[in-house]
Parts: sequence; structure tokens; C-alpha cells
Amino acid sequence: MKTTSFLLIAVISISFGPSHLNASDVESRFGGNENTAIIAAPNSVKVWRTVGSLNSSPGDCFEKFGSAIVVSTNLAAQLSKVLLDVHSYEHSDASTPKQCLLQPGVVVTFSKGEHDLDVFFCFECDVLIVKSGTNEIGNDFSPSRAEFVRIMKKIFQKDAQIQSLKEQE
Repeated sequence: MKTTSFLLIAVISISFGPSHLNASDVESRFGGNENTAIIAAPNSVKVWRTVGSLNSSPGDCFEKFGSAIVVSTNLAAQLSKVLLDVHSYEHSDASTPKQCLLQPGVVVTFSKGEHDLDVFFCFECDVLIVKSGTNEIGNDFSPSRAEFVRIMKKIFQKDAQIQSLKEQE
């Protein structure tokens, strides 16, 4: 039930997304200017693998697992660049939303000051969920899958599951 709610939020967000994007559309994909600024120039970026959770909130169906990995400045910049690129997202009319049960395997936390922004990546669906406070926004990152996979493989060098991800599905 909780995973279904998480999926529903992602499908709704993706289904009603714009058919073409400009800079302000990218900002809306992250919940506004403040969140976009955090991704563009974070003080720190950390990543975790995720596990299923029994928390009651739909966005809490998956939680951070294990120790955080601090992302190098270079890889954080690469990740920010891809996330903020308007061409990184599917721009379809979304008349046929993805039929996928979200299972994000990675969460990236961008931090600036007291504000954290979590970005959950599901490489099964090529969907990311941006979570800031109680807001959750789903985005189809199919066009940029290869770039995200390459970055995650550099971050999770000893993780066999991440290393087995294919750049194209």
C-alpha cells in the first residue's frame, strides 16, 4: 500500500508534467527556486543506498540505509549539471505514464545551510523523486539514464548491484 502511494505520486507528477521544458519548468521539477539553487550550489552532497520502510507517509516508503558516502566536489558538480539540464527529462505528453512499481535504490542528499533536499533514484523505472519536506515531485530521467548510471558507478565503486546497472535499458 505504501509503495503504491509512492508510485501514485510519481505517476501523477510525471503524467501531468509539461510536454516541453524551459528554465522555470526545471525549477518546478525540484519544487522551486530555493531547491534548484541547492542543487546548483550545495555545500555538501551525500549518497546512500535505500531500503523499504514501514513508515506511514508515502514518501517514507524508502529510507537511507548504511553509512553516507560524501560525494567529491567533481562528481557533485557532474550530478548537479545533469539534474539541472532541461534535456535530462522525458518531455512526452505523458498520455501513457510509466507502469512501474518504484523501487529507488539510491538517495542523494543535497545540503546547503540548514536545508536538505533528497533525490531518490529508481533505475528500474528511470524515475527520480525529489523530496523536500512534505513535497514530492516525480521526474522521468530516461534521456539521461546513461549519465546518471556512470556517476553512480563512480560513487558506489564497490557495490555490485550498482556496478551491474546498464547505461541503456
